[in-house]
Amino acid sequence: MDENPYADGKIRTHTEGIVRAIVVGAAIFIAWIAPYAWYWRVAIFVAIMFVFGMIYPTAQNALAKRRGK
Repeated sequence: MDENPYADGKIRTHTEGIVRAIVVGAAIFIAWIAPYAWYWRVAIFVAIMFVFGMIYPTAQNALAKRRGK
């Protein structure tokens, strides 16, 4: 098993769910206002979610190690 206790992707707290909803909403908003064709907007959304998918688990793992879980 991975050393990150949050590696399964479950939403465990209300705060975590709210943060994920805000990030998805922000990604949708940024892609919506982009002055490009619809397919570039989809690509921008996917790219934002990809970057978020790399940063968020790293931050969770760092916080978990700091708490000693």
